[in-house]
Amino acid sequence: MKLISVIHMAKGRIDGYLEIEDEYVEFESVKGQPVRIENTFPKTRYEDYESFAQVIGKFDPYTLFFEKPVEISGELTYESILEAYDKQLKSLEES
Repeated sequence: MKLISVIHMAKGRIDGYLEIEDEYVEFESVKGQPVRIENTFPKTRYEDYESFAQVIGKFDPYTLFFEKPVEISGELTYESILEAYDKQLKSLEES
């Protein structure tokens, strides 16, 4: 399971996209609540990750995707998503 985009972040809430097995999913995560899946997109509809990002970008040009998706450790929770996002920020700062 990988974090591929964060489209909105506020105190105690993260919205974005994940790559889970054979699907890309749009999610909403609120601290202390289960992660809610908003939409699912089967990978078979897209040539690859870049194609998926381009299609979503046509509908929402403000959505940006990570160049390299970030692995999420353990269960899918607000905290595990936040940890993956922090890893992404740290790797950008180091490059």
